[in-house]
Amino acid sequence: MLRRLLIATSLLTLALPMDASGAGVIAFDRPTALPNERVKVTSALEVPLRLYLVRQDIARRVTSRRDARLSFIGVVRPNRSLTFSTPPLDAGTYRLAIWDGARLRMTAARLGLQPTVGCPITRPNGNRPPGQPRSVGWYGNGFLWAGVERDGIWTARADQVGEDGAIGNKLLWVTTPRWEKPTISGERIDVAAPPLSVLGVNTGSFSGAANPSHMSPVEFPITGCWRLTARLGDVSLTYVVQVAVSG
Repeated sequence: MLRRLLIATSLLTLALPMDASGAGVIAFDRPTALPNERVKVTSALEVPLRLYLVRQDIARRVTSRRDARLSFIGVVRPNRSLTFSTPPLDAGTYRLAIWDGARLRMTAARLGLQPTVGCPITRPNGNRPPGQPRSVGWYGNGFLWAGVERDGIWTARADQVGEDGAIGNKLLWVTTPRWEKPTISGERIDVAAPPLSVLGVNTGSFSGAANPSHMSPVEFPITGCWRLTARLGDVSLTYVVQVAVSG
């Protein structure tokens, strides 16, 4: 088994140099997509691959799979395809980066993320974490999950707004491994604003849930269109929510 894995990895090294140009080895099913759209990537390689998006203009400078400039999209099995939800990243051209178990590589596959009109809100994509309740609107990539608003809009009550105008909320996450806490960040993407204030990450579980989850109390400085990201190791999950205040 080990010998076959070493042979497969060697073949991958030959097939995919750092600037792979072999069309069809690994490819998207379309050249462009909108944030949150479902896109398929197909691999003709004999080893499982961890997949990431990275902006084309910085791709050559990214050498570690833990680089925060990578956006994780999932794992594709040998000679199979993976359908993923396109992360709500800035518009532009993105390269597909892969981790083959030995090193990070940039492929020839590119995906253009198109600009959107208004806030590119994220809705549940049906990827529910194992052992978690079905009543939550889950959005995930198979390794990280977030509980998101079903219409992509979170409206705070008046009593959730502090004297300084900051809006308090608790963000729900489920991780792989289950008990490890993610690192949370957030930024407003429609206008300039201070970053999200993350007050902590608390581990617990829903009543009746088989597995633990994490709640991160946060404060949004102001309302608007917010992009939130959780990271754990090389895995990340990003979604967008429109924050409003009732009344």
